[in-house]
Amino acid sequence: MRRRSLWLLGAALAAGALLYAGYRQAGSAPPAPVRYQPLRALLHVHTTYSDGDLTPAQVAAQAAGRFDVVLFADHSDLEWEYHLAVFSARASRPSLKTAGMETYLADLRGAAAAHPDLVVLPGMEASPYYYWRGIPFSPDFALCNAHKHIVVAGLERPSDFAGLPLLAYGTCRYSAYQDAGLAPYQDFLDAVDSRGGLTFWAHAGARFSEDTDQVKVVTPAHGEDLVRTRRYTGFSANDESRGLALAGGPWDQALQQYCRGERDRPAWVVIDSDFHSGRFPWSPVTVLLAAERSPQGALEAMRQGRMYTCSVSTYVLELGSFSVTNPATGEQARMGETLRSVGPAWVEAKVAGALSGGFIRLIRDGEVLRTFPGNEVSYRDRLRPGTHYYRLQVIKPARGEIFSNPIFVRVTAAKR
Repeated sequence: MRRRSLWLLGAALAAGALLYAGYRQAGSAPPAPVRYQPLRALLHVHTTYSDGDLTPAQVAAQAAGRFDVVLFADHSDLEWEYHLAVFSARASRPSLKTAGMETYLADLRGAAAAHPDLVVLPGMEASPYYYWRGIPFSPDFALCNAHKHIVVAGLERPSDFAGLPLLAYGTCRYSAYQDAGLAPYQDFLDAVDSRGGLTFWAHAGARFSEDTDQVKVVTPAHGEDLVRTRRYTGFSANDESRGLALAGGPWDQALQQYCRGERDRPAWVVIDSDFHSGRFPWSPVTVLLAAERSPQGALEAMRQGRMYTCSVSTYVLELGSFSVTNPATGEQARMGETLRSVGPAWVEAKVAGALSGGFIRLIRDGEVLRTFPGNEVSYRDRLRPGTHYYRLQVIKPARGEIFSNPIFVRVTAAKR
């Protein structure tokens, strides 16, 4: 009797499986996608620990109720020195190096405790390297790349930050008296990555130049570093760096490297505030689509690319939905995810609220595929075998702009 019962149970399960497969082949809907909650994140905030005007407690008090997440990123160091032959010079200002990470992190924990509804993320704006060009007192004497910065998140303990390769800390293996290229920065990116942290190129599209009585301070725009470096999480598209996110720019070049198998992970876009002083009524916001309202939820959304940028924090623009569906199976992917298909893809997006006078650019593989007036996208596409991606640029003139992160589609040739 027991054997017969087991046989009947097995037969029933097999029949159910065949019935389910039939429903799927008939186009029934797959399981509902995970619902994420949008968290408005204020990224890259300075305090009195470096060159900001507000304490962490004051920043948290301003941000509470207006933002869901704040990433504090004070300068790792503001220190430069030259010691060669008979000439020696040194400049230093307050930074995390002078204050100490233990004190800084304890202060951030206090700010988080005072505002339990605000997700506080500790981080830093790192200056991995700089080099000197020319000789002192000559016209071409210059301090180079001192403003080539990388924002770090996802490290929590003083020991997580200890020993990171930073020239001012004496832990960088390259000399400041000759240009070491990108090697010091790649060392830094690899070190943070090995500790489970996240890294974002800051203001890579901006050029910094200043002349003093004794030395020039020069950092060229370095958007090409998005293509030339690996194992970073993303970059900021704020202000002068907005051009890096335009169709066909360095970001698309890096995404295409990923699609060709030339890098092991995509690069994501964020927008940071680089906040230093005053109030932030118009600070740009990165909207994170998080599984939970917590530091872990926010960091995971950033790590996976479940986020989009909005150039103003007043929520004039909100990306209500963005997905790519395989029409044959009903399977769907959203930002940061990969859909598998044999060719067909259905792209849909909707911007919440009226987008009068605005438009949405649908970008595929680095090129504008089509521009949609209004606030909706619906596009049926057919792709060649290989890995492709779609992303959005939403523009509302004089009111704001959105850059989405990409959705990838991995296409295999149909079996004959």
